[in-house]
Parts: sequence; structure tokens; C-alpha cells
Amino acid sequence: MPKYFSEVYYKHKNISIIIFILIEAIKIIFFIIREKEYKKENFIIITILRVIYSSLSAFYYLYIKDLMKYKFISPYKCNFMIGVINFPLLIIIMLIISFTPFGKKENNEFFCDNIFELFKDVANLNIVYIILLILLPFIYGAILICKNKVINHLFNIITKQ
Repeated sequence: MPKYFSEVYYKHKNISIIIFILIEAIKIIFFIIREKEYKKENFIIITILRVIYSSLSAFYYLYIKDLMKYKFISPYKCNFMIGVINFPLLIIIMLIISFTPFGKKENNEFFCDNIFELFKDVANLNIVYIILLILLPFIYGAILICKNKVINHLFNIITKQ
């Protein structure tokens, strides 16, 4: 049996997992209704991708918790490793999408990001938007480090009892 399923989950942990699943389902339904995605032709694919994303994010946080628990890696190092891995992957994926039909413009909207269109209008950007685009990765990193610290801190409190 894998080590991920060897932990004992008590009633309060199971209830919190169920509440987390319900919150994610409500969030998905809310965004579907707000964006009127039920009218789009690829509604089912978008919904399935959102459910998969929610599930993978839960496994991601379990993996980060186990990295900190079994390998004694600090939350800061976890954040750095994930950033070093994700940055080249993001660039490669954006390049691949740019050459596929997903990167094509339809009705003045892009289905996915096209890297060529991203750099097309750099000269026309306002200085405030340029600063915000530069700060955005650092803000995401700060949010992720806060999540990692909370996971590490809560895990240390639980194991000391």
C-alpha cells in the first residue's frame, strides 16, 4: 500500500475533505453560471478540465506536505523547486499552444495564450501594466510560500501532539 494511503484519517479529517470537495464543486458551478459557459460549445470539456485541476491541486498539496515531512525540505526550497520546474514548462507549453489552433484568434478572443500576441503590443502598454506584469510572478510566489508555510506549520503542530 502506498505511503499516501497509510495515514489514518479520523472523522474530522474526512469531514474537512468532504467540505473541501463541496466548496470546489460550488466554485466550479458558480464560475460556470457567472461566465455563462453552459452556452459555449465546449462546455463539457471546460467543466471536466476544472474538475481535473481541482483534483490535481489537492494531490499537489499532499505531495508538498510529504516532501516537507519525509525529506525535511523547507517550504522555501519547495517553492523554489516548483518555480524552477514550472517556468521552463510554462514557456514550452505557451510555444506549443502558439502553433496550434488553440492559439488562434476567434471573435477577437484567444482560447489560450498566444506568446506571439503577448509581445506584439508591448510598446502600447501603460507603465502601470508593465509593473503589474513584472510583479505578478512575485505575488504568486508569495501566495504559494504562504500556503507552504501554513501546510508545514500545521503539520508540525499535528505531529507534536
